[in-house]
Amino acid sequence: MSVATNFKPDYETYLHRIGRCGRFDKLGYTFNLIGSERDFNIMKDIEEYFRHPIDEIIIEAISNLEPDQE
Repeated sequence: MSVATNFKPDYETYLHRIGRCGRFDKLGYTFNLIGSERDFNIMKDIEEYFRHPIDEIIIEAISNLEPDQE
């Protein structure tokens, strides 16, 4: 598991850091804690750069997750 905070617009470094949580054919999870509009915009830029959507979970909605979404 990886928890990312303090985002920088360096896409390859971001990918390297989150990639460390799922190695050796193991499933890994990354949680990006967004605390500002700047961080939100960087995450949107990262999504666009890699052409891969990043699922958003609102803190208030965590208790509503189904077992297969955990």
